[in-house]
Amino acid sequence: MQRYRKVLAFILVIMFVVVGAGCQKKEEVVATVNSAQITQGDLDQMVRLVQLTYGQQVNAEEDALKDNVLNQLIDQEILLQEAEKNNLKTDKEEIKGDYEDFRNYLTTQVYPSEDEFKAALKKYDLTEEILKDFMVKQKSISKLYQEVTKDVTVDEDEIKAYFDAHKDQFNEPEMVRARHILVKTEEEAVDIRKELEQGGEFESLAKKYSTEPGADQSGGELGFFPRGRMVPEFEEAAFSLSVGEISQPVKTQFGYHLIKVEEKNAAKEATYADVDKETLKAMVLEQKKQEIFNEAFQDLKNNAKVEKSS
Repeated sequence: MQRYRKVLAFILVIMFVVVGAGCQKKEEVVATVNSAQITQGDLDQMVRLVQLTYGQQVNAEEDALKDNVLNQLIDQEILLQEAEKNNLKTDKEEIKGDYEDFRNYLTTQVYPSEDEFKAALKKYDLTEEILKDFMVKQKSISKLYQEVTKDVTVDEDEIKAYFDAHKDQFNEPEMVRARHILVKTEEEAVDIRKELEQGGEFESLAKKYSTEPGADQSGGELGFFPRGRMVPEFEEAAFSLSVGEISQPVKTQFGYHLIKVEEKNAAKEATYADVDKETLKAMVLEQKKQEIFNEAFQDLKNNAKVEKSS
């Protein structure tokens, strides 16, 4: 879980980091930050990095995207300069684990195979060394964050105030744990339900008949889910069933379902006495750190000499 958090954190800051273009020829300068230059090559390369990471979801020709990326490059240059002043350097050995997490994310979540990932690198004129350089810079900014916020603490009053202001986040919604069998036609669903009525075991029949990917291993297990997670027709049926009850065939966009409710948990309003204090403290502390870091960054930005080319 910790490594997935690292990946999620990295994706959230991807627009906040840049890799130098490394070109020797003179390029158009699109911005300067305290005399440091950001070139058109830097901007183009960062746009390609965004494309690589988000695949087909990004249109590189959109002016809004380019403007946003340029603004983020300016912000990151301010932070990198401050990191350098504080001697917060990073080498490639330090980012091995983070890079492997990021690479794994790309080759499993963005691209369906290693070959397609490598093809995308070629398409966007990028290399793995460029990606590693990219992460080295991100790590330096992370070190600056840690340095600025290292002495931040929170007390009991702050923790309690946060809970009171965000109580809804800690309430437990009504939850259902269910299994289902998914088939293409209503006739198939009716026939399977007859087998269940004659003593058939739901999990076994799900493994045998369900067309859902992985059902042959999971037996149709869906785990616990709240309202709003499933499509409306499925949700309505699942939450209306009693524990142990099996639905009639339920039609959704995916086909026909037979649903069996295994457990139900009623909604529960959170109290400060019952909430996990360590988790809550970590949330409050992180929010306070972010606020302090943002204030420090705004001071740096206000004092930086930034010029954009028209």
